[in-house]
Amino acid sequence: MKKILNGRLKSRPRILSCMVGEADSFLHNAALLDRRSGFASPNPSADGEGGQALVEMIISLTILMLVLMGITSAITFGLAAVSETSLNGQSVHLAQEGIERARVQRDQNWSGIVDNCCSSDGSVIAGTAFSRTIQVSDTSPDEKQIKIDVSWTSRGIARTTTLVTVLTRWSN
Repeated sequence: MKKILNGRLKSRPRILSCMVGEADSFLHNAALLDRRSGFASPNPSADGEGGQALVEMIISLTILMLVLMGITSAITFGLAAVSETSLNGQSVHLAQEGIERARVQRDQNWSGIVDNCCSSDGSVIAGTAFSRTIQVSDTSPDEKQIKIDVSWTSRGIARTTTLVTVLTRWSN
């Protein structure tokens, strides 16, 4: 197909075939580039990297699982610490209440301050898991040492809070 326009000979099929040849070369180079750059190829087993994504996913899930287990352990430990702190605070309050009962007994009858004097129902504190013992020792005729022990069991471990004070006879 040769055409003559304005005195010049034009050959279109030749230009077209040259362009087709360049397009084939471009597609071939693009396919090579695709395999080298790591983009997904139509046949994953052809480039030898078919199981790499699976291994990466397993490793990622393992790391995620370890992080979540760490967070869960931290939360569990924190809740146990809060519970233990609450029980310890209650025991201190109950020990202070025992000292106040001993002071009331001192004000009413000095000679009535004896071991477990200030507990109406023995050493167990009603409605709680705590028990309280009061030990009284004479340090002088006008002074008595009061030792309060509050005991309880938390997660299978026996716990005790102890407060000690000295009461003096200030009235006859």
